[in-house]
Amino acid sequence: MLAVVCLIAGSTLGFSAETLVSGPPAGTQFEAVQCYANTGPYAGKESFDASTEISNGPGALLFIHVLNRNTAPVLRGFDHLMNEFSFFSYKGFVISLSGDRTAGEEMIRRVNGSMKLRNPIVLGLDGLEGPGSLALNRRCTLSLILVNNGKVTKSFGFTDTGLHDM
Repeated sequence: MLAVVCLIAGSTLGFSAETLVSGPPAGTQFEAVQCYANTGPYAGKESFDASTEISNGPGALLFIHVLNRNTAPVLRGFDHLMNEFSFFSYKGFVISLSGDRTAGEEMIRRVNGSMKLRNPIVLGLDGLEGPGSLALNRRCTLSLILVNNGKVTKSFGFTDTGLHDM
């Protein structure tokens, strides 16, 4: 009886679970992602293109749709991995999305000051939706796009983030 209940519950959960897609499909040409940084190595420039910085090498972009306590462990873990993988020419950026540039700049200044990341968060200049060519899903809290040789290799959307996503 217990096995039947577990089987029914499992199949019901499997059918109701929704997989959110965020980001372009694998094989898509990696387009420009204009960013602004007020701290770190890109500070002082009006803007820079994260895709040009990654170029044809391996890299990752982690887009922040919602910044809260649950996303912070993932941001720290991403920063740690990007620091370790930088020895293998792997580049990564954490990009905050905001509908208001002034508020976004202030937010990344505060967050970078408190989190003390090795690779500070940068601000995406394409608004709250992010670059249109990347098809980011705003229902996600974070979107991760992996790239190599100028093409997207994999995209992930995270909705309920925390330590389990590390």
